[in-house]
Amino acid sequence: MPSGSHAGSPGSHSSGGASFGGGSSFGGGSHSSHSGGGYYHGPHFGGFSVIFLGRSYHGQNSKGSIVASWITLVIVSLIVGLIFFASTKAFDSDVAKIKEDYAYYQTIINTAKKSPETLIKEADVTDYFLGTGNKYYITYEYEYDTTRHLKLEGYTYSVYTRDEANALLAGGSGKVYIAINKAPVNSTTDSITMDFDGRDFKNDGDYIQAQTGKKAVTIVFSIIFAVIGVFVALTIVGTVKTIKHLNDPTPEKKEDQTPDNTKPSVPTCAYCGSALKEGQTQCPSCGARVRKK
Repeated sequence: MPSGSHAGSPGSHSSGGASFGGGSSFGGGSHSSHSGGGYYHGPHFGGFSVIFLGRSYHGQNSKGSIVASWITLVIVSLIVGLIFFASTKAFDSDVAKIKEDYAYYQTIINTAKKSPETLIKEADVTDYFLGTGNKYYITYEYEYDTTRHLKLEGYTYSVYTRDEANALLAGGSGKVYIAINKAPVNSTTDSITMDFDGRDFKNDGDYIQAQTGKKAVTIVFSIIFAVIGVFVALTIVGTVKTIKHLNDPTPEKKEDQTPDNTKPSVPTCAYCGSALKEGQTQCPSCGARVRKK
């Protein structure tokens, strides 16, 4: 398709505009994955244990542990939410660029139809390659100066199946009609194959790739949000238990203390302290006589 005026890479849509040739195309950028920070442990023995930003905070039944846990959850949720929003916006931006490119080249085709003698040329299909979304794009060239053998080279977007691309190549002798945006043709002329006329952008390889990526991101983040939901539930339970403990602490067990005057008295020897049985008159240990009280 485009050639010359729009910078990009073969077979893909570039952020600066698409072109089939000197370089533009429908191909695709890469999306880097992001990950949020913060790691959280739920309620722990009535309190909380929180690891946040590389530091560990422990709380046993304290208001501080509750606050730390909720702050961690809020921050982690915000980070994950922002990453999800940015990721989906990136895919939506790709789709918007694809629509923009399709509209641009459809305009070139519509203009060329009004002046076919000057704005529609026959070009040679030179090769085809696998592009994005498991779709193929073809390369072509049009010799606009036969004396100096100057050629306008172009690329199509990744919109063909392998069989379609192979049929266009036709063993290296294939021909394709192209629409150009201006005449006479030179190295900066932009072009597009005429079979692009009325083509649905949803069959474009970049669009397919963007939709697949968006679905994958949505699934992954749905799982992450579900996990965060579990932690929120655990934190709520821990918060309720902690508040209940702070408002109604468990009384400590009191030692069983029996007043001395209620304990039964055991007779002992006044000399050696050995226990005596009732009625004994002599200590069995030291032999001393027992004094009667």
